[in-house]
Amino acid sequence: MSGPDRPVAIVTAIPEELDAILSRTRDVRRDPYRFFVGRLGATAVVLAATGDGLRRAARGAAALCDVHRPRAFVGMGVAGALTDELTPFDILVARRVIDASSEAPAPDGELSARALALPGSREAALVTARGPVVSRGAREALAASSGETGPAAVDMESAAWAREASDRRIPYAILRVISDGAADELPGYLSECMDSNGSIRRSSVALRALTQPGSIRSLLKMRSRVREASARLAAFVEHLLAKGV
Repeated sequence: MSGPDRPVAIVTAIPEELDAILSRTRDVRRDPYRFFVGRLGATAVVLAATGDGLRRAARGAAALCDVHRPRAFVGMGVAGALTDELTPFDILVARRVIDASSEAPAPDGELSARALALPGSREAALVTARGPVVSRGAREALAASSGETGPAAVDMESAAWAREASDRRIPYAILRVISDGAADELPGYLSECMDSNGSIRRSSVALRALTQPGSIRSLLKMRSRVREASARLAAFVEHLLAKGV
């Protein structure tokens, strides 16, 4: 990777994912654009939570890249398994990134290979959805529509991050960690709690949970899994940067 004085960009979708990697970052401060800058090990980094959903992910990634012109771009966060061979806390390195419209430009081969050389990681296809995929049946349908025959997971941002980095000729990798398995059933109302940007409105989720208290246990389990999964992925990213990017 060229330009060692330029930072490596690390983006997440939600604050819980960002907090996990910030807790491992030294000399953290906010720059004038409200991005976090610091050092992860010996590597200069710039970090941000772009927001969830395709629109916010694209806007956040574009702004960070245009301001800081990073030498590499790492998208990280949780994902849901689409296939049964993936289980909670598996760490994934994107082999390809797909959304409803097309396949995004390919991840950087060198950066992805370095991630795959670390213990505990595996390749998978990442499918970017426009909203939560809450049932086994919906996950099976999404996996089938992607045309992917190997391990696959779903998220709501990877394709947007991939395209923004690729448009600026920034080598990128997407790293995800499984937070829920292919057979896990999530509250169905999550897909109804979306705003106009395609993001999940947490206030709407809280209100719906109050009307369906039986779903609260599932939400608490989700939150716990997200925090634990994010912590494990943050440790992996720190290890990756320590190997040189």
